Amino acid sequence: MNELESNRTVAFDARSLLDGGTGDSTYMRDLVSTMARLYPHQEQLLFASAPGQTREALAQEFSNVKITVLPYKIGWLWNQKALVPYLEKTGVKLLHSQYLLPRRFRGKMVVTIHDVSFREHPEWFPTRPRFIMNLLIPQAARRADVIITGSEYSRQAIVRTCGVPIEKIKVTPYAAASWARPASKEQGEVIAKKYQLQIPFLLGVGLRGVRKNPTVVLRALEQLRKQPEFAAIKLALTGSPEQFSDEIANHPAAQFLGWVPAEDLPPLYAAATAAVYPSFYEGFGLPVLEAMACGCPMICSNATSIPEVAGEAAIQLAPHDVEGWARAIEQIASHEAKRQTMIEDGQQRAALFSWERTARETMAIYRTIGTAEI
Repeated sequence: MNELESNRTVAFDARSLLDGGTGDSTYMRDLVSTMARLYPHQEQLLFASAPGQTREALAQEFSNVKITVLPYKIGWLWNQKALVPYLEKTGVKLLHSQYLLPRRFRGKMVVTIHDVSFREHPEWFPTRPRFIMNLLIPQAARRADVIITGSEYSRQAIVRTCGVPIEKIKVTPYAAASWARPASKEQGEVIAKKYQLQIPFLLGVGLRGVRKNPTVVLRALEQLRKQPEFAAIKLALTGSPEQFSDEIANHPAAQFLGWVPAEDLPPLYAAATAAVYPSFYEGFGLPVLEAMACGCPMICSNATSIPEVAGEAAIQLAPHDVEGWARAIEQIASHEAKRQTMIEDGQQRAALFSWERTARETMAIYRTIGTAEI
């Protein structure tokens, strides 16, 4: 790689670009694909420790996306022991990663830190991962030339917990995943039969883990199910029972869908009475936008970054307010006009966010710290 080529190249630590549906993976996939389309002169090098179908699909779609696999058995040392020597050899001058950065890379570095829940709520994390995150992520924040995050809430939280100046942190709001678009009522009916769902039901996507708080919705349903018209209503949760606490796994109002591929999510949202996202803590909250983009009313918590994402288009409630959640669910389920208004407002809200905006703002950051050719 010559000097000009290295100045037009961005290296990504793409280990988070997995074949599943995590938020980190959505961010990396949609950012890389949008940048590849908007900036065809820029080469994007995706580095990982193992092959992956999602990365390979990007390389097949875009000629300016390349993949290099650099195996190393200790994951948290991978970017230092495997990645850095390769980058130094090839002359790449700009590295973009999520959460972790190497210690001895001589080029410019950008790190995306979506949230610092490991600092603000350490009780949610097992001991070893918590130790590694507390050791390495604040180091990456201090070492980076620029930190990117998705919300003003996370920007302030990173300042509080990682000891970096606020001017170093840039907010580039994210957007709904590329699959998120409305499906027809008929498609919703078909998918409901596939997953053996009885309408009406609520849909909860990505609610695994203590911080996601599906318990408040189930307790609200306990109240509603005393009424004859709501006796059968359930909360459909992506994932399997063993991924949840015993209280949730054994709850009569919970129905588990297992792993749901992305193509099934729009019709599931179309069939749902409403989507729920009662999380205690989010750095952004992609499922809120994705439900709105699919044309599903959203009931969400009013905690951390979620109000920045939902705006006035969702019903926002305190994460512990069982009675409030019950009233909100009843309101949407009983008043079709209200439900249709929320669908329209949600789609308008989701349209304010785009990966094109995220990609252009990210490119502007690269240019402020990189070279004129990027």
